[in-house]
Amino acid sequence: TAIGSEVFFDPVGRLMLRAVPDGSSGSVWTLDTDTPTAAVEDAAQSVDLSKVFNAVYVESSDPSLASPASAVVYQSSGPLRWQPGFQRVRRFASPLLKTAEQCAAAGRTILARSPLFSTTIEPTGLPNWALDAGDTVTLAIAGAPTGTRVLTGLGIGLGATDMRMPITIRGGMDAVSVAAGFSEMS
Repeated sequence: TAIGSEVFFDPVGRLMLRAVPDGSSGSVWTLDTDTPTAAVEDAAQSVDLSKVFNAVYVESSDPSLASPASAVVYQSSGPLRWQPGFQRVRRFASPLLKTAEQCAAAGRTILARSPLFSTTIEPTGLPNWALDAGDTVTLAIAGAPTGTRVLTGLGIGLGATDMRMPITIRGGMDAVSVAAGFSEMS
């Protein structure tokens, strides 16, 4: 988190380090119930709002610094933007952070990974074996929030007749802003 990256094991067991996907890369797949080529016949969905926040206060916890660095990164546009009546802050501290720029980068990483609600979609159709966590997909299913999303998890059944491929996606980030101090956020 402090370096703006995520560490994970890929499907073949290699240890990977990459920038946190934020949905800004090109979409690799479209989930669309209206297009026959999308291979999605039906989709059930559920939404988890338990970890929704729209600002991150990041500070250095290094005791050797005379003046600890800090930054606030907040959602400045979109439906979950920082606004009266909806102000949810997550706090993060690390001794690895030494400057306000490093704090802002860590805040962007945290906000990119978990600010928006997570949606689980269970499309019925042919599974897409080429998908991987971190891919950007386009969601165009009636009744679901449309647009580009980041794939955070998927399951592909191994049965001969298994036609469900549950996927978990999160929203791409809307515009974010960085504030110099936490006083704006309180």
